[in-house]
Amino acid sequence: MFDLVLLDYYLADGDAGDLTGALGETPTLVVTGAAQNADGGLFSLSDAIAGVLYKPVDIEDLIEVSEHLAKGGKDMLPERRIALGLEVSPQPRASAAGN
Repeated sequence: MFDLVLLDYYLADGDAGDLTGALGETPTLVVTGAAQNADGGLFSLSDAIAGVLYKPVDIEDLIEVSEHLAKGGKDMLPERRIALGLEVSPQPRASAAGN
């Protein structure tokens, strides 16, 4: 089991939604540059999608968000999420509820 999966939204033979079903409950951070994904709809693809970052992504921001999500965190301050350009899944995942 992995602590976190990092995926670009567009993959060579599909998109992140095609792969997340195989990941089970492993939290997944999706990175995308596609403007059509800016409405929060990526979360409907899979319960595994715990966060979405929009390109260009600063490496320090990526590290911060990755560490946060890998620990099951949903408690990042809204101001910090906005500063990072991060969307966090609106519903808590079952596996993160006890963290």
